[in-house]
Amino acid sequence: MSQMVVEIQGTLQADGTLVLDEKPSLPPGPVRVMVRPVIDFKQTDIWKFFERLRAEQAALMQDHPGTAAQQAGDALTAMNASVQELSARVGYDTLPRVNSLADDVRSAVHSVDRAADTLLRVAEYGAAKNILVNLENDNPVSEDPFFIVSIIEKVNNPWLHTNPDFANTLMTGKTEYAYKGVEAMFKHAYSICHVKAMEADEKGQLVHADMAKTFGILKSSNYKGYCSMEFDSPGDPNQGTSNLIAETLKFLS
Repeated sequence: MSQMVVEIQGTLQADGTLVLDEKPSLPPGPVRVMVRPVIDFKQTDIWKFFERLRAEQAALMQDHPGTAAQQAGDALTAMNASVQELSARVGYDTLPRVNSLADDVRSAVHSVDRAADTLLRVAEYGAAKNILVNLENDNPVSEDPFFIVSIIEKVNNPWLHTNPDFANTLMTGKTEYAYKGVEAMFKHAYSICHVKAMEADEKGQLVHADMAKTFGILKSSNYKGYCSMEFDSPGDPNQGTSNLIAETLKFLS
């Protein structure tokens, strides 16, 4: 007979009693209780840091309503929610990867100066905590590879690098542009890149990365960091990831 396990949060009182947030979906009877502290994410250094950035963006909105400052503020608000949700899921043991801006900030994409100013402070904060900051060509609009490279070159901080993704920029439908973007990204990559075989475009159609071509770019860039497998394709993820590893070893040999 399998045992039912229910995970519920609650509050440990000063007198040692435990107040649960909800009624457990278990039958009455003896139970075993494991108590583990839950960190208040709003008290963590990373949360406080992004809160300061959001407050600064809010101040900019007063001077430039409706412009990139407004959009950046909206993005940081959404990022706060992402930090909260992901931090709760991983138990604060890892630093969440944060997408820089959402789809609706097209007019802010080319604001290199503003982005560089913010990311300089992010890189300096990372340096103080011994954390390397990597920017990925994730969203094809707001995280265009050449936009990211422009920011990194302007910031010029050894704690800020790229995280080239093999397939994401192919979603634009501009194949030559995508590979040139990946090449530009690899010139600033240091610790990680995402090996991915394919990605779906806006119409749901799969676009396939030329693995031989992309690994050729990686090798010609003298990249010495990690190759992280990112399976984002139809089919069995275990077999798909194994296939990515096999292809990676083949092209790196």
